[in-house]
Amino acid sequence: MKRLLRLLVRAFPEEFRRIHGEELLADADTALDQAARQRSALGLIPLALHLFADFILNLIHQHIQDLRQDLRHAMRTLSNAKTFTLVSVISLGLGIGLATSTYSQFRSTLYRDVPGMAAPDEMATLRQTVSYPAYESLRDESHQFESLASYQAPIPFVVHTAQGPERLWGHIVSPNYFEVIGAKAHLGSVLHSGDRHGEALAVLSHRIWEKRFGGDPAILGRSIRINGQPVTIAGVAQRDFLGASPLMFAADVWLPVTIQSKVAPELSRDALADRKVAAFRIVGKLRAGVSIGSAEAALEEYLRQIEKSFGRVDKDRPGRRATLAPGGRLLPVPAHDLPLIVGFPLVLTILTLWIACANVGTMMVARAAARRKEMAVRLALGARQSRIIRQLLTESTLLAVLGGVLGAIFAAWTLTATDWLKAEVPGFIHLDFQLDWTALLLTAAVSGLAGLFFGLTPAWQASRTAVGPALKAGAVGVLPGYRWFSQRNLLVLQQVAASLSLLLLCGMVILGFERNTSFDLGYEPDNLYSLSIDPIRDGYNQERVLALFDRLADELATTSGVRGVTVAQTVPLNILAVQTSSISISLPDGKQRSHTIRTERVGSGFFDTLGIPILRGRGFRKSDERDDARVTIVNESMARQIWPGEDPVGKKFQLEEQVYEVVGLARDTRSSLILSMAMSGAYLPSVPGQFLRPSPDGVKVIFRTEPGTSPELVRKRITSIDPQLSVFHIQSMRDVMDRALGVVRITTATYSGIGLFGLLLSAAGLAGITAYAVTQRRKEIGIRIALGAQRHDVLGLVMREGAWMVAVGTMFGLAGAMGLAQLLKGYLSLLARVTNTTMTDPVLLIGGPLLLGGLAMVACYLPAQRSTRINPLVALREE
Repeated sequence: MKRLLRLLVRAFPEEFRRIHGEELLADADTALDQAARQRSALGLIPLALHLFADFILNLIHQHIQDLRQDLRHAMRTLSNAKTFTLVSVISLGLGIGLATSTYSQFRSTLYRDVPGMAAPDEMATLRQTVSYPAYESLRDESHQFESLASYQAPIPFVVHTAQGPERLWGHIVSPNYFEVIGAKAHLGSVLHSGDRHGEALAVLSHRIWEKRFGGDPAILGRSIRINGQPVTIAGVAQRDFLGASPLMFAADVWLPVTIQSKVAPELSRDALADRKVAAFRIVGKLRAGVSIGSAEAALEEYLRQIEKSFGRVDKDRPGRRATLAPGGRLLPVPAHDLPLIVGFPLVLTILTLWIACANVGTMMVARAAARRKEMAVRLALGARQSRIIRQLLTESTLLAVLGGVLGAIFAAWTLTATDWLKAEVPGFIHLDFQLDWTALLLTAAVSGLAGLFFGLTPAWQASRTAVGPALKAGAVGVLPGYRWFSQRNLLVLQQVAASLSLLLLCGMVILGFERNTSFDLGYEPDNLYSLSIDPIRDGYNQERVLALFDRLADELATTSGVRGVTVAQTVPLNILAVQTSSISISLPDGKQRSHTIRTERVGSGFFDTLGIPILRGRGFRKSDERDDARVTIVNESMARQIWPGEDPVGKKFQLEEQVYEVVGLARDTRSSLILSMAMSGAYLPSVPGQFLRPSPDGVKVIFRTEPGTSPELVRKRITSIDPQLSVFHIQSMRDVMDRALGVVRITTATYSGIGLFGLLLSAAGLAGITAYAVTQRRKEIGIRIALGAQRHDVLGLVMREGAWMVAVGTMFGLAGAMGLAQLLKGYLSLLARVTNTTMTDPVLLIGGPLLLGGLAMVACYLPAQRSTRINPLVALREE
């Protein structure tokens, strides 16, 4: 112990003298000798602990004092360089903010558990829909799931509240739905497997219970009207529970599949026993030890066997039958699809943040040239290199912290700004982007790393300043190899390369979107309107529904100012009612060939009202609107795909075990996603049976008016026909198109902003480093001017170096963009199919480098022009 204490005292003499005075060593030796004579080692322990504790506290105190001093100096220095500080903070703020916002969106969707689900990590969901008999077979015979539930979504319900009838979204669920998910009741009880068949029970969400029923606990056992029928409220679900898939199919009402069909028209006509109606989604709890991959493989084979046993005619169609995804996530995405969703935004975010940090780094390198004398004075006064580095890292860290604060504000604003999406998506989609604590931790981590990243190189260079030359008036010195592979040139090269890669990736999205928003809809949207009615959910019986639709179009056609009316199950640019179906075509050799097409139910007068030309054959007639009608009209895309070079009129195909004959060929239209190309599709006539089971968006009444005629006239006419009929979603097709294009325009503007951000930062960094180069070469330029060099000679001297860096950076950028394109091959291939644009598009490969090069050369020209005004006498005197 004595030897250890003596070693401790001798190891830190200066620190101990500061703490205990000059007599410390002598006193310590005396104490040590005394303790040794007393032969008590324990007597040395308090002294050792005391000395060591004092040393640690003094060390901490000294570092805190140094940190305060460095921080005050950094604040003064940055406040005196307002332009540099402002540009740096904004650059870092936007880069860090984009990273934080992107991460928060991923956390709010892909990596957030379903609220109210008991064991989200053990749940799996089937991406494909199945029939109810298929679900029952899986539930009873599948060995991969401990328990399995099914639900049909999204389902609209007209619920009568104190404020009147309101259209809410919900699920039709299997009786064990809540048991499998593990969701509890906040009030009353949830649905159970033991509930009596046919009993009219319902469960409300907590938010609707508070919003529409005032949080009244007396609602339990009360009968309310849903779809015009009395239903008893069994309970209120726990807070925040909106179903098994709340992001895509949020629910406020749950009804069991055992309820009577007059309450839920989706259960009419023995829908639960129909093996051809694949309308149910599946979620279940995996057995212990069963992975999603193994369960998926087993389900794939099992579902194919079910198709064969059910005798489906399309059992040999291509494509997977089972794709499982984590059922406990807000957005269930299979693991193999995650790179497709996450990859592109993640790459853009990393490139943006990289460019921002590199830009600040290049500006700090350029700024360090103006501070050489300051660093030389500090070194001459005895400052150590480590002290210089710490001071400059304090400045860069302070910049990063300010950028991080601005980034957090920017991220919170962008997440709040996404609220406009809520008005553009259907009500059953529940968007809830949140800036959570993990995102704030990410911001702090990114800020700290960014400060070290862009501050270390200029700090190291500044600490190695040669004192003698730097103290000469105006001297700037020369860094070895600054013209080719110096640190500052490498900073600029990678910044130009990253900017070009970012520009090309964003440019592909922008170019593709722009090309696909300049299109012909295939019909004239002006003075074209649509509205929705849903009499079956207003409580009408079958006879009243059929009688209404039998006369509705004819009566509305007599309304003043109405030029055409049709009744349909869908409306252009409406994704809710678009259905894809598998059809079979008989080949000459007797074999069957399967195709997937889009099918739409439309009434007579549909093509005339919308102005869609019938290129061959005829449109639908009133006589075609019957349940046994087997006629269809196909579009151009389907005709080209299935009967290339042939007249499709008179051709036949098999759909849902029925043979349909083509009676007409219609022009292609954009009838689903605004960016998607026209898909092979067939129009089927609206028939009475379909009005008894309408689409989630109701039955559409589409009408064209004379210019200046208000669509309210049609709504009033419908109300006069039957005052009990609810009319909703009145909208013009021009507004529908503008809203759809608005999403595209905002997406385009976002990517344009990211690309522009990279361009401007690259240009700013190049301008700063060119100014730095001019400062470094003042003597050389002064000598050249003194020897007779002209203005254009000096200008060319400086511009050549900038052009070289842009050219080399462009080559690396093109190579990097192609490499990233291979890394993001899945996403870019999908984007190419949708927008018909690729990374090899000449507009991108030529226009991108030209745009970046032009802006970069302009950025170089400004400081280069200042170099022509250097006074050779002043420059030479500085040496």
